[in-house]
Amino acid sequence: MSHRPLTPVVATPVRVREHSGADPTLRLAGLVPSVVCGAIQAANAHDVATFVECFSVDGVVDAWGVLFEAGPAVELWAQRWVVDHGVRFTDLLHAVDDTSVAVHCQVHGSGYSGPATLTFTVLGNVIGLLRIRR
Repeated sequence: MSHRPLTPVVATPVRVREHSGADPTLRLAGLVPSVVCGAIQAANAHDVATFVECFSVDGVVDAWGVLFEAGPAVELWAQRWVVDHGVRFTDLLHAVDDTSVAVHCQVHGSGYSGPATLTFTVLGNVIGLLRIRR
């Protein structure tokens, strides 16, 4: 698979306070596949079941090189990394190409806090791969 550079679509972040209650995915609506917004909303709500439903049955989370493959492993990752650490993704910016959506964000939580890029490979209306990098 050839990789073309991602084309920035939004250039200026909108600052959302960590606990403001505002849905940071609103700025992505209509610009990225709805399943990407749904996955980030579910993660921010700590709704593991809805997060897992956003993935294909053989979907993968690649968290800094550690692979969580298929439903039960994706569920384990979401529970242990997102819910247990109180993670929330804010300050969302995105870029798209033919097969991927990259969401640059700030991660807030009791584990890692700082910048990250969530790169989603979308297969129709589900996520096949979520790659997380700094």
